[in-house]
Amino acid sequence: MPLLGKPVVVYTIEYARGVEEIDRTVVSTDSEEIAKVCREAGAEVVMRPAEMATDDAPVEWALRHVVRELEGRGESFEIAVLLYGNVPVRPKGVVSEAVEKIATTGCDSVVSLCEVGKYHPQWQYRLDGDHVVNYEEPTTHLRQELPKSYLHEGAVAVIRTDVLMKSEGEEGPEAFLGEDRRAVITQQGETVEVDSEADMVLAEFLLSRGKKR
Repeated sequence: MPLLGKPVVVYTIEYARGVEEIDRTVVSTDSEEIAKVCREAGAEVVMRPAEMATDDAPVEWALRHVVRELEGRGESFEIAVLLYGNVPVRPKGVVSEAVEKIATTGCDSVVSLCEVGKYHPQWQYRLDGDHVVNYEEPTTHLRQELPKSYLHEGAVAVIRTDVLMKSEGEEGPEAFLGEDRRAVITQQGETVEVDSEADMVLAEFLLSRGKKR
């Protein structure tokens, strides 16, 4: 999709190429059209097998496939930086901060998190038929008194490649992140993950405002 004159995925490629700690920018896709756009933007492309490109295929399948493809060429990498292609707006420096943390702590992975604020689990509900049920028992009606709760907002996930590969076959949607998981904190609104038309409008506004400054 075009965003201010260029495809959304190009913003992630340009961001990655501007991060000193990133040696290679590689895109996984099963689309020749997307592959062409990404190559023109300066990224390498690894074509993804059809079984790894379904709506319910976990992202770690594609990530492992890329690692195996590069290792098959005789290359090796200690760390994989996962950047989603539908995130055109990220905080400056968040990737460098995450890479530095995994390097200095020796942890398995580092993910970016932001506070959920008013979308806190204590203020969320599920429906049992038409009966309203709390996800968590509320302890306060004041936002400032809620215990801290965080969400992975999509800016970055950094994983040790040995952890990524060894976790294959393990149960759980986040097993590929390992056991020792750390975080870098971003602020609400600093990252825009495009999942809806409203997200596109917000991304356009923030990018346009940045150009005017």
